[in-house]
Amino acid sequence: MDQVRELGRSYTVELPILSNTNSKFSFGDNETALDNVVITGISVLSPYVGKALSGRNLMSLNDIANGFITLADSSKKEYNKQFPLEMFIRGEVMIHIKRKLISVRNCYVDLPLINAVAIPAGPPAGLAIVFVFMYEPFSADIHKINSIGEVENY
Repeated sequence: MDQVRELGRSYTVELPILSNTNSKFSFGDNETALDNVVITGISVLSPYVGKALSGRNLMSLNDIANGFITLADSSKKEYNKQFPLEMFIRGEVMIHIKRKLISVRNCYVDLPLINAVAIPAGPPAGLAIVFVFMYEPFSADIHKINSIGEVENY
C-alpha cells in the first residue's frame, strides 16, 4: 500500500561544510526567505541522490548521524536544541515539528566529530548537508503564539 504524504510549502537549503576545524555550522544570513516562518517539518537529502545544488558532494550518512540541529527564532531563542540528525537516517523521512515560529538563519548544526572527516579541496570545495524545510508563512492576522511558543490560529 502506498503512503500518502501531504506537502505544503517547502524550501531547500544547502549547508556548506567547508572546514573540519570548527564543529558549529550556521545556516547564515542568506536564508531570509525562511525568516519568521512556521516550520512544520524537516527532511535531510540523502547522499544517494547525487550532489548538492552547488556541485559539492553530500556528507555521508555516518557523518550526518553524529550531528545535531538546533532551531531558533528571530530573537535567537532556541527550540529543539541539539535534535539528533541520526533521526533523519533511521527510517524517518521527515521529522514533523510542533508549529514553532523559526528563523532559519539563526539555526545551526553541531558536528562534534567533524575533525575526523576529510573535507575535499574542490572545486567545489567542501561537503554539504541539504535540508528541506516544510513551512507555512506566519501572519499576525491569522496566527498567535501561545505561552509555550507554539503557533496557533486565531
